[in-house]
Amino acid sequence: IQAGMDYSQAPSRPDLCDRYCYWHANVEDHREYQFASHFFYKAVQRFEMLMNAEAESIYGSLKSFFGQSAVHSIRNQSYVQICFYRARLAVEGRKFLQEPHEDGHLFTIAKPTGSGLVVLDGGKFIDVDTGENEAFVMAGSLLSSLTEDVIKPAIHAVDAASAGKNRLSALYFANPDPGH
Repeated sequence: IQAGMDYSQAPSRPDLCDRYCYWHANVEDHREYQFASHFFYKAVQRFEMLMNAEAESIYGSLKSFFGQSAVHSIRNQSYVQICFYRARLAVEGRKFLQEPHEDGHLFTIAKPTGSGLVVLDGGKFIDVDTGENEAFVMAGSLLSSLTEDVIKPAIHAVDAASAGKNRLSALYFANPDPGH
């Protein structure tokens, strides 16, 4: 399978990145494997822990704003995805390395290592610039549905203009417990 083909909306325009996903809900299963002691795995665990704390706060604020009093943890339904865009994967004629889309989650916290993330605003794509200690939060289609479109999902993409250099993006996909 070519990079991104399993996530492509159109076979002619695959997402041009490699992905790694980490689910905190599976951490006990991971402990028996050697990769669980690798520095990359530990770094992803740390990122998940930090982003979960932020996500729980955002989720609690959302529930409070919409008059929901009980706040249940979202940690075991949420996950981290690391996307690696290789400089050599740029394709001539492509405007995007990842086509415009909305995430199907409650919300996404994105922390890219460089430029490329763009969001649709007023009919045109604008660059998202995150500082060293900043992340970008995007509403997903689930949040839009649960709020009856009071909060719209963020249509976003990865601009091909960022190609020519390696790019990493760490994402935290927040999802509520289906029972709550």
